[in-house]
Amino acid sequence: MAISIHSVLLRTFATLSFSTATLTVIAVSVVHSAVLATIGYLYFRKRQGKDRALLAGACIGVNLGLFVYPFAEAVWGSVGLQTAVIFDLANQWALLLVQYFLFRQLTPQPEGAPPRTSLASAVLRRAASNPALLAVYFALAINFLGIPLPPAIDAISAPLATANKPLALLALGIMLEFAVQVCSLSRQTACESS
Repeated sequence: MAISIHSVLLRTFATLSFSTATLTVIAVSVVHSAVLATIGYLYFRKRQGKDRALLAGACIGVNLGLFVYPFAEAVWGSVGLQTAVIFDLANQWALLLVQYFLFRQLTPQPEGAPPRTSLASAVLRRAASNPALLAVYFALAINFLGIPLPPAIDAISAPLATANKPLALLALGIMLEFAVQVCSLSRQTACESS
């Protein structure tokens, strides 16, 4: 599933033409992520221990890749998918970097634990090693250089990107079915204990 999302990111950003509309979507996404991070931090900053980090970090970003990509493509076609992927750019940075930053800053250091590495180096290491971000960086680089996707990468990524919609919907269905089973099981257990 992850490789298909990476293929969607790669193909979208490699062929993206930057316009005022594109930059507006990115700006809205940056503001959205910044507002969520700020509200989460301010609202939960007085909590103690791990709760503070978990609650503040959980306020950041949304899972667009699994839930939005297939529906945006089904309803609005490739333009809708492209808009969702563009919005997801800042969202991915928020989820993979800002969220990590908040978790790391707000989680208390256990007594006797070895000292943590520098926060800046940890965040930069995550930014430079995450496969989704690497796909975006590579795609933006070849886009800005005006180079088309290499034929081998194009041949591999095209069917994987196409497979993303059915795979995401299948995963969503499995998750919903599991949630229904858990809910049903918990009701049954509650009924039997009464």
